[in-house]
Amino acid sequence: MKKPPASEVFKDYTPEIITYDPAIDYGEEWMQREELLDTKAKLIQKIKQAKSARKGNRTTYRAPIRTENL
Repeated sequence: MKKPPASEVFKDYTPEIITYDPAIDYGEEWMQREELLDTKAKLIQKIKQAKSARKGNRTTYRAPIRTENL
């Protein structure tokens, strides 16, 4: 079975104009989501800073290795 060409299939097609309605399309939802993501990023940054301040310099400083007992 052979398919008809696309130009023949869509020759009578007229696209309908779609209007944007914020009440139907959740107009404010993306703004709330962006706000929540920004708040989350700020809180994560605060937690990281608090953890690094609590740890102090333990992770970056290592004492020299003592070799006299080897």
